[in-house]
Parts: sequence; C-alpha cells; structure tokens
Amino acid sequence: MIDICRDVIADAERAAAGGLLPALRELRRLGLDDFAQAIIRLPDPALPNLSSVLPRMAPEAIQKEYTGTADLRIHHQTLAFVWMLRARFTELTGRPLAGKKVLDFGCGYGRIIRPMYYFTDPANIYGVDAWQTPLDCCRDCGVSANFSQTTDIAGRLDVPDESISLAYSFSVFTHLSMEAMLAAFAAMRPAMKPDGVLIATVRPVEYWAFLDQLKSRSVASQFEAEHHKNGFAIDLDPRSKTYGDSSVSLAVLRSIPDWKVVSWDRSMHDPMQVAVAFHPA
Repeated sequence: MIDICRDVIADAERAAAGGLLPALRELRRLGLDDFAQAIIRLPDPALPNLSSVLPRMAPEAIQKEYTGTADLRIHHQTLAFVWMLRARFTELTGRPLAGKKVLDFGCGYGRIIRPMYYFTDPANIYGVDAWQTPLDCCRDCGVSANFSQTTDIAGRLDVPDESISLAYSFSVFTHLSMEAMLAAFAAMRPAMKPDGVLIATVRPVEYWAFLDQLKSRSVASQFEAEHHKNGFAIDLDPRSKTYGDSSVSLAVLRSIPDWKVVSWDRSMHDPMQVAVAFHPA
C-alpha cells in the first residue's frame, strides 16, 4: 500500500466503527486495485474495525480447491476480470456500474464479490452456486450478499425478476456440459433487466492443447475435432454428468435462445478465458 492510500485506510478504519457501509464509502475513495488489495489483506490486527465488518479471505485450502492457487496471480486474474466488467458494462449501457444490482452466477467462495463492493453495496449483490461448500465458506468468512443455492442443472433462481443490471459468470461455463450451460442461461434470463448485461467466460478451442501441456498428456486432437464439428467439446469428470473441462464456439453462443452476443474480450492475465458479453434478446 503506497503512502497516499494510508489516510483513506485510516479514515475507513474509524468509519468502520459505525458498520460496513460507512467503511465502504471511505474505502471507495481508493482506486479499484488498492480497494481490492486492502480487502484481501483482512483480517489485519492493525485494522480491527475493518477486520470486524469486512470479509476475511477464504482459507488457503479452499482457494486452491476452487482456483488452483492462492497466490497473487489469482488476485491479478480476478481484478483483470472486474476491470473488464466495469468497462464493458459502461460501454454497452452508457451508465456507470455504481449502485447497480449484480448477479454472480457460480460465486464460489466470493472472490469476485469482494472487489465488487467497490461498485455497489452488499444488499445489491446476488451470489448463486450449485455447491454448498463455497456458500458455507462465504458465510463463515463474513462475505455479505444475497446468497442462494441452485442445482447442477440450474432451475429458477432465487433472484427477483428483471432486477439485475449486470450478471457475470467467471470460469463456470468453462466446466459445464451443454445441457447444464443452456440451463444456466435460461435460469438467469428472467432476472435480467431488459437492457442488462451478462458477461460469461468460456474456453476457446486452443484450450485443449494448453491443457495437454499442463497435464502432460496427448489427447487434445480428439477434443479439437469435436469442437470444430459441433462447436462444443467437453472432457467430463468421471464423477459427474455435467462437470468437466469444456470449450465452446461463438457460433454456438450466438444460437442460445433469448440471448444476443454483443462483444467478447480477453485478458493476458488469463488468456484461455474468453469473456463474452450478452444482452437479453
């Protein structure tokens, strides 16, 4: 933390004696990256008030289970995606993200929810996950949002209709079967405002060669062929009928009912995640 941030942190620590929202109002005087850095360092014995109202970081074992690592690399990937959310939302709607209702589909242990506090209060954030363990972790770590559990094949979400300005799903559709992916799109659609934006990451066909290298194997060609033939390929986890590693083409995404692809983006912090932006159709 550089020196120009210290007065803001001190003001936020004093404000936190009055609760979470006063603390957030002060912390939002920081830039997004410094805001996020301040939050991931908690709890901090030097900041007892902030540590009592803001979420604690998830245990290292949980972070590794859901993201593969607990080092700063995952923090950089997360922030690159959040910057992308901010930029694309404003570009596509002409409005700032501040104060909007947002949906985190596949929220995990809340790693993206934490920096989203920069833009909007916890009462405006809805976090949905199919697995109970990460939702329990959010609760145990003091992450504040409207949490609910869905199923592997998502049904209707516990989110008010036409309430969500921005929905996002990071590294979720990268693992879903076609059936589960289509169900997820259908489940989110009623919650979206007519001019809302959904940004979801998917894997490109090049991911299969990358995964071969990562896992020291030689099976990419069969999945590449499947992708080129059908626009979709998945290597299912033998323990699941809906979960594995998958890739999907833009052509398939453009054919999804009730959604319209409007743009896509990619970050060099995580080049095998293509962030595709949709409007409700």
